[in-house]
Amino acid sequence: MFAWKPAPAPRPGADAALPGGRFFLPAPGGSDGLAQELGAVAAAGPVIVAAGAESEPGAAGGARAQFIVSDDDGGRWRLASVRTPDDNEPPRGARPAVVAGTRDSWVALGRDAAGASVVWTSPDARTWTYRTGGPPGRVTGLARTAAGFVAVGAAGNRAAVWTSPDGRAWERTAAPSARELHQVAVSGGVLLARGTPARVTGKRAPSGVWRSADGGRRWQAVPVPQPRGAPGPVQGIASGPGGFAAVRDDARTTGPKKRRTTTRFGTVATSPDGRVWTPAPGLGTEPHGIVVRLAGSPAGLAAVVRGKDGGLRTLRSADGRAWTPGTAIPAVTALAVAGAGTPVVAGRTGDDPLLVAGAPVDLTRVGGAIGVQRRVAAVAAAPGRLVAVGATGGDAAVWTSATPTGWTRAGTALPPGRRALGAVAHGPSGWLALGAESSGKAVALASPDGVTWRPVPAPGRATSVAAGPRGYVAVGPGGVWHSADLTSWRRANLGTGTGAAPRAVTATPAGYAAVGGLSGKGIEMPGAWTSPDGVAWKPTRQPPGTAPPTAVAAHGARLLALVPGGALLSPDGGTTWTPQHLNVLRDPAAVTATPAGFAAAGATGVPGARTLTVVAERGGAWERLPARGADGDQRVDALAADGGALLVIGTTMSHRGDVPYLWRTMAP
Repeated sequence: MFAWKPAPAPRPGADAALPGGRFFLPAPGGSDGLAQELGAVAAAGPVIVAAGAESEPGAAGGARAQFIVSDDDGGRWRLASVRTPDDNEPPRGARPAVVAGTRDSWVALGRDAAGASVVWTSPDARTWTYRTGGPPGRVTGLARTAAGFVAVGAAGNRAAVWTSPDGRAWERTAAPSARELHQVAVSGGVLLARGTPARVTGKRAPSGVWRSADGGRRWQAVPVPQPRGAPGPVQGIASGPGGFAAVRDDARTTGPKKRRTTTRFGTVATSPDGRVWTPAPGLGTEPHGIVVRLAGSPAGLAAVVRGKDGGLRTLRSADGRAWTPGTAIPAVTALAVAGAGTPVVAGRTGDDPLLVAGAPVDLTRVGGAIGVQRRVAAVAAAPGRLVAVGATGGDAAVWTSATPTGWTRAGTALPPGRRALGAVAHGPSGWLALGAESSGKAVALASPDGVTWRPVPAPGRATSVAAGPRGYVAVGPGGVWHSADLTSWRRANLGTGTGAAPRAVTATPAGYAAVGGLSGKGIEMPGAWTSPDGVAWKPTRQPPGTAPPTAVAAHGARLLALVPGGALLSPDGGTTWTPQHLNVLRDPAAVTATPAGFAAAGATGVPGARTLTVVAERGGAWERLPARGADGDQRVDALAADGGALLVIGTTMSHRGDVPYLWRTMAP
């Protein structure tokens, strides 16, 4: 993974949402902790577009679509701007799969987190607009035509072809008799598509190539020359200088009978119009290896071949006949040819994106192209100390502070690994932080002062922890556990059978209270439990509504539990519950107790332009607190009361990456 580099310090302001990059630092020299892949690449003259997505493994929130652009044949690169038609941040979870364009019109197609087709359009490759809609099927190929764009793929179990004048509205046209189409190329008003034939008869496989001279309304199978020993259909097509090129597998067997060796390689054929094909020497007479990608442009053709040693290498050709070996590459997902004839390779190596344009591109020098994982999942306060926990660089992270803006990263004494912490509390034996490894194994850390941490025995995988006079209680989908002194854990029985799934817990004057879900007859319902000591639990009256609570806080005997779309209030320690409306906050994400009652925080507004919203009790009513400086698409991750102050930690999400923020004000 790429190494993290610090960001410049922000300008602080009272009661403002401060950028938290300088507060919640990753480990020095650590990796970025994110996974990226550039899955599509296209070129039009000197303009190159590499499209892909960045995601945080195992975290909610979805992928961040990216378009990395060069307008000088790969000399300089920038991260393109992506917005919605109403100039908001695009929603997360969408991934571009194919991209194509010319100097004044670009389109990318992909799917969102729910699997629906989405479109990105751009007039210059530098600024993109995200739109819903798109071809209603599985798109695997896209090309620019004189009339607009053509996309190919499949809908159901049949090949499909769609056309659009501008990439916004798509119309399905006739398609070849195939199960699926994989590629489409355009040259001189002729469309050429490659796919999987619907039926294969005879010993010699059909080429799997179809031609259309009327914009995709009618298609005709094309017999691309099949060399001896070719095991299957055409493996790749491209438009290049003077027409089309196609590549098929070939094989040559040499040596005496007992020592025969078979060498596989690719054979290229070229055609001016996609109808009449001529076998070309080069790849056929000089077995460079199996061709895994073929691409072209008016500047030439490029191929990626796999040699006998399994390594990958680019080749380039001006005419499809003579090929020149190029650069060794570690991987390939997509291939294009730049205006100067340079092969451009996009893909992924491990969790890092790969972009090669003649030479490897250092994406760490492209502003915003490489994000940094900095996720704060929970924060807690004790007299004179604040502790936040989460993950950076793919591993567990703890930050500690004696002042709201004086955060430092604490050591965890854990060996390197992939972990995340999600809950923290302070109790009679000190601080406790809980989380899990990527495998699901629970992790627990303890600290006497919030500064020095050490691993301790862990309960089952927990999502929430609370501390009271009788010790620590951890809850999660697997149950509830109690520890008196953090040296060992005892699993408790909630008394509601195997369908109990507690999600949050808090300490009360009478002991502890937990909330979550109850499963029965295939339906999950709200549930609540109380305990005087964290060991013996009993269910309370079922809370109203249909959604299980996700968080809970206690102010004396009063409890406030959050549910999607609102909250539930209990005046008697969790025995009875009634719905509670939190003023303008319709979807709260975090709750805490304050000297005057409760405070809750969440994000309000339309997706892409959500802003931090905090409400607090004052005199029995809920009032909205001003959050000056809060802008962008914001998410609330953690909330705590530090004496008379409220502290919110969250994430500002944008197409240029996610940045934590910190907001503080005095509670009512």
